[in-house]
Amino acid sequence: MESKTVSKVPVIFGKMKEDQLHKILENNDAKKKETKSVFLIREDDNFRGFMTVSYYSQEHEMVKNIRFGLTSEGWKKVPKPPREPAFTDTLEVKRKYALDKKKFDEDMQNFINKAETLFEHNATPDQIKLLINELKKEEYKFDLSGLIRPSPAEASKEKHFLGYIGDVFITEMIPHLTHINKILGSNLS
Repeated sequence: MESKTVSKVPVIFGKMKEDQLHKILENNDAKKKETKSVFLIREDDNFRGFMTVSYYSQEHEMVKNIRFGLTSEGWKKVPKPPREPAFTDTLEVKRKYALDKKKFDEDMQNFINKAETLFEHNATPDQIKLLINELKKEEYKFDLSGLIRPSPAEASKEKHFLGYIGDVFITEMIPHLTHINKILGSNLS
């Protein structure tokens, strides 16, 4: 019986430009497939301890991104800022926005600081499983089999992502593929 070799290439893409992102999604027929059935995970352009999940939205006819930051509970969606008031909104609405924005900025800076610290000191390959659990949640509904994997040249060189390899974290989450997990697990060591 021949054993399958598991790729040692991380499943996380390195940082990339928008045109590269669009090309990768297009080359994987993202525009022709259901929303979130094809996606990739990449390093965040701005912060360590963050990663971005990118996919093509059929409903919006555009590439969408969801940013995640490392928390003590695993990878969680990065908070979004409050919606800016319209030019025609009342002064009261604009004041409330200014207060909400100030609080958001403080909370966001704390989120960034914690994510960077946790990433630098506590990041482990097992935490990708926590991201996969997030992506499976009702609010996201990603088709995990549609994960686009980078070539060695496209893969993240970030030391904390080097262990994010193979199919173990995906197959153990999909009941009818759990037998593959056992095979892959023995090839990862």
